[in-house]
Amino acid sequence: SADAGAAVSQDARKMLLDFPKSRDELFQYDVVIGFDPDWQRLTADQREMLVEWVERQAGGLIVVAGDVHATELAESENDLGSLRDLYPVILQPLLLELQIDNTSRSQQPWPISFTPAGRESGALQLTDNPVASAATWKEFPGVYRCYPTNGKKAGAAVLAYHSNPRMATRQGQPVPLVDLRPTLP
Repeated sequence: SADAGAAVSQDARKMLLDFPKSRDELFQYDVVIGFDPDWQRLTADQREMLVEWVERQAGGLIVVAGDVHATELAESENDLGSLRDLYPVILQPLLLELQIDNTSRSQQPWPISFTPAGRESGALQLTDNPVASAATWKEFPGVYRCYPTNGKKAGAAVLAYHSNPRMATRQGQPVPLVDLRPTLP
């Protein structure tokens, strides 16, 4: 982020303070991680480059949806459609929900409910031993909230659901962990 500033500390050989401006720069990386990313801060060329990197170069994209910028992304009337298409779930617009319904806000953590694919996912194994990993996950108190979704997209594997029954929609429980691995042409 350009806002990182001099106070940032990170264990890496190279600190990235701005999103890459060229394909050559971006294509050196294996994964981009965004915490409620503001995709509008990227130029149209950078957004196009990111889509190409994910779709054609198998670049990894890990995104944590949040109430600030994911709501902008969920709106269909913006120029972020190509990035919205990269998400493995259909993001639910929040404006009306935030004004009317406060049930998605929780005062307690809710356990993550793993699917069979989630239990088998190597990315979610916390130890080398699957039994020990499952026991460690049981110690995790859970999450307070999950960005609401309107289902998963084709090809996506749901790894876990949020277990708060008040957050369910017609499409079921919100999905905090989803895996979508693109196939290369």
